[in-house]
Amino acid sequence: MLKTKKILTLICASLVLSACGGGGGGGSSSGPTSVVVSGNVSFEDVPHDPVTLGLDYAASFSAPARRVVVQAVNSSTGAVLDQDLTDDSGDYSLSVGSNVTMFIRARAQLQSPSNSAATWNVAVTDNTGGNALYVLDGPNFNSGESNRIEDLFAASGWDMATSRYVDERAAAPFAILDAVYEAVSSFVAVDSDINFPDLEVRWSENNSPVGNGTAADLAAGRISTSFFSPSEDVIYILGAQDFDTDEYDSHVIAHEWGHYFEDVISRSDSIGGSHSITSLLDMRVAMSEGWGNAVSGIVLNDPIYIDSSQVSQSRGFFIDVEENNNLNRGWFNEGSVQSIIYDIYDGLPFANSDISENSDTLDGGLARIYQTFTSDNYVNSPLVTSIHLFLDEYKFLFANQSLAIDILAAGQDILVNDAIGTGENNDGGNSLTLPVYYLITLGQSQEFCVINDFGSFNRLGNRRFFLLEGLTQDLYNIRVARTMGATATDPDFFVLQQGQAINGSLSGVLNVEDANLSLPAGDLVFEVYDDLNTDSCFTLTVTTAL
Repeated sequence: MLKTKKILTLICASLVLSACGGGGGGGSSSGPTSVVVSGNVSFEDVPHDPVTLGLDYAASFSAPARRVVVQAVNSSTGAVLDQDLTDDSGDYSLSVGSNVTMFIRARAQLQSPSNSAATWNVAVTDNTGGNALYVLDGPNFNSGESNRIEDLFAASGWDMATSRYVDERAAAPFAILDAVYEAVSSFVAVDSDINFPDLEVRWSENNSPVGNGTAADLAAGRISTSFFSPSEDVIYILGAQDFDTDEYDSHVIAHEWGHYFEDVISRSDSIGGSHSITSLLDMRVAMSEGWGNAVSGIVLNDPIYIDSSQVSQSRGFFIDVEENNNLNRGWFNEGSVQSIIYDIYDGLPFANSDISENSDTLDGGLARIYQTFTSDNYVNSPLVTSIHLFLDEYKFLFANQSLAIDILAAGQDILVNDAIGTGENNDGGNSLTLPVYYLITLGQSQEFCVINDFGSFNRLGNRRFFLLEGLTQDLYNIRVARTMGATATDPDFFVLQQGQAINGSLSGVLNVEDANLSLPAGDLVFEVYDDLNTDSCFTLTVTTAL
């Protein structure tokens, strides 16, 4: 056991190893020129209490730090003498010069082996400390002239007597990496050539559930919630004790990693915002959040999603991602999305449900889910991401499972005739939310309504979608005009290509939005909404500009 264990942050936070060291070390002229220093790296993991759903520190256990970077560092010069990756047991082995004063460093960095066709590189950094990398350093020692063992253990820092963190929370970065490793290895198992872009996970004990998402807030730890930032390709994780810590909430970490997967390997068009498993959501948000919940259960092989919080992290809540008896079931509900995707994965009926899901006829597993999410038809579809798009593509790829998919979707009050939801009759309780897409043509004036019955910004009915197929590249006039409802409205619109805005008009002019825009050839989606969030009706007209 180490007499001293400490977690440090480095000035260098680069994911490129060579940026943080190099060099060599001396040896004895009369004895062996090199020796082997080996050992084990582990961290204190904290499970959840099955009753309170909070963290159960009394049941903490030692877990191996798997596939993390370990270095032998010259104590005098800081030069890296050798480095290795721990194996799945947390073991490492380093060759160093004899009689060198040195220490062993475990970096909070998960990396693929050099002989792996699949690649990944994940680092945990401190957003409140200049995004410096967390490392665990052992004590100084002389390498001597014979092989030796040096173990490293990252403690949680929790004091049972005071029910508080009183020491450095050295285990936290390695607990985060462990959840990420479960996710990465699950997908490597179904695609041995997968290449994950570099990922940075920013955690700090100062990361609290307040703030507005500004750069200054994030740097100060006011991160609002654990979340994935697509603009940075960075995950932020809460760490404020007595409020909300997520470093041991593996499902939360895997959920956010799921958003990273969507962004860099598949596709997500989510507009974000608040959500819950009972909310009636914009279909893009429902798809993304349902996927995040489902994939956390898949990669952790546990459908029970637990999130701890409150004083001493002593309470929490859970979601059973396999639950089929969801409230507000439909194509707009993340609970429906998560249960469908998880049921495709596990192929087993949910014993406690009173809804027949017929999922025992499915044998999709993660491999077929992965194939669907990465298929050309899904990634490059002109439509926005939704459960209709996903299931339609799944049925196309695996036609022998079409009937089972239809039955499974019907159990969530979803009808999958095609990717645009043709024939869908689940309106969430307001007929103005259908159809899922309007099919429009040049010169046609299509009347539609927007509502705020279920909330504003990212809720069902806030935004309406129109598909215009077969455009040629030209200058077009797009006009949205109020017809009834609130007397003061502010209609705005985006033109979407493969789910991303390529043009739009957000003028702020009351009751009408009128713009001439150059549009590319192909199939385009128009997303129209009222920026004032009223219950109102409009017409959309697209014509060739004169």
